[in-house]
Amino acid sequence: MRNYDPERERKRLFIVLGLVIMFLAFGFLGTIGR
Repeated sequence: MRNYDPERERKRLFIVLGLVIMFLAFGFLGTIGR
């Protein structure tokens, strides 16, 4: 693994996690609003 940057990796992980949580939250609100 060349040029491995744990800090950047952690940031990307947090971004992906945030997107997944937002997606789930929007789906949850969509089913409730129906």
